[in-house]
Amino acid sequence: MKKFFLNDPNLLVYGFVMVFFASFGQTFYIALFNDDIRNLYKITDGEFGLVYAIATLVSSFLFINFAKLIDKIDLRLYSIGIILGLAFACIGFYFIFDNIFHLFLILFLLRFLDREL
Repeated sequence: MKKFFLNDPNLLVYGFVMVFFASFGQTFYIALFNDDIRNLYKITDGEFGLVYAIATLVSSFLFINFAKLIDKIDLRLYSIGIILGLAFACIGFYFIFDNIFHLFLILFLLRFLDREL
């Protein structure tokens, strides 16, 4: 293990940075702003839970196929694409709040891209 830390410290730093950015999907946006999201869309706890569960399941099924891309694409491009997608999804909460489908789309993007990191 010591050999890994000494031979490739850049990869280790990359891993720590990606774990930090991955917390936006679950911790910062969904958990902290749960009440505000439900009030904005005027939905109950159960309705939000249903939309969240469906978004999580769909993202899990797609994750199986898309996770293979990390072996085929340059890591820098992959990471930038995922981070930009997460930023787009986070900003989507601010600008897009018309109906439940938009909520599903934003939750799907947060869950899917959060796992990709």
